[in-house]
Amino acid sequence: MKGRKLVLALSLLPALAALLTTSCSSDRPVPIGVVLPLSGTDAMYGAPILRGIELAAAELAPAITLEVLDSAGQPDQAARQLAAAFDAGAPAAIGGVTTAEAEAMLPVLNERERILISPFASRDHLAADSPGFFRVCPTAFREGTKLANYATQTLELTPLASLEMGASDLMAAITTEVTRQGAEFVAQESASSEEDLPGAAQRLLAASPQGIFLAVNGSALEAAVGALRDAGFEGFILTSSAFAAPQLVQGERTEKVLFARTVFDPADDAPPVQSFSQAYRERYGEDPELLAAYGYDALRVLALGLAEKGRLPGELRKGIRALEGTPGVSGPMQFDEKGNAAKFPRVYAVEAGQVVDYEDFRQRRLKELRERYNQLLQEQSRRGG
Repeated sequence: MKGRKLVLALSLLPALAALLTTSCSSDRPVPIGVVLPLSGTDAMYGAPILRGIELAAAELAPAITLEVLDSAGQPDQAARQLAAAFDAGAPAAIGGVTTAEAEAMLPVLNERERILISPFASRDHLAADSPGFFRVCPTAFREGTKLANYATQTLELTPLASLEMGASDLMAAITTEVTRQGAEFVAQESASSEEDLPGAAQRLLAASPQGIFLAVNGSALEAAVGALRDAGFEGFILTSSAFAAPQLVQGERTEKVLFARTVFDPADDAPPVQSFSQAYRERYGEDPELLAAYGYDALRVLALGLAEKGRLPGELRKGIRALEGTPGVSGPMQFDEKGNAAKFPRVYAVEAGQVVDYEDFRQRRLKELRERYNQLLQEQSRRGG
């Protein structure tokens, strides 16, 4: 069976569970390891991802069982937990939420020759460093390129500045695209800890930029945005999908913060998104976030790969690579030869606590301003008449 032939069953995970059960060589449930930061500062990413994974697992039961392990946001612990999941018999795992965790997990993955699906680690080299590594999120290169192109070409922001703290791949992509567009930075700062952020922010503002790129790891992103606002910066802050965490989106300092992420709208009427969003609301009582969609799709990728070829790691790898054109909740479940998802980010913002496509938001505001301007002209004409 080719992967594309599974498309018709994608919105019906119970049917996929039955297919998975009959496709594997054993009637025993397939154990899947789940290694996520469920405590510590990175839990704001791990918790919503786990919700999506558990929703998919409930729909795939009894074909798949989960062994959930807490990495606590510690790379060494993430590596140990991954080894424990593999030693317990899991042919595959979901994990590596942060780049630091994913990098620590790769040696274990390569030694055991298993499969790891990352929901959120975007550093470019990860997929190239292991034949068993796949990710369901866009790469840092794609996010950084999109941000820089949008800032220079659509918003025409000038001058520009940047602040980097541990997200070098993102910063490299931003710098390359800014240079390609003929723009330049009037100031660039780096920080090694959150204590460095206020001073770096003050130095950036001395150059009077209109837009500042933040290439900052997720757990420090809130502090970086706060440092810029505390320093008096009122312009655009442009950053990665790390800002998509519910804790940050629902915070108080979201105005004019733009971030690149894959397309996801819980109100979308496409069958995979519609069924996922409905099931998520019924289970959790609220709309799903992008991170939950990533977790849901990560387990679906494994389930489809298992149903396609089998539970042995080599078979599973071939099954995942056969998912050509398969639609997912967070975009197509299709991977290049290195294991990167075929997803292209757009620029988003927060409006009234909701994540919105910023270009749609911008065009809507421009239309409202034009209509208001025309209304004022008509009122002025009537008064003059």
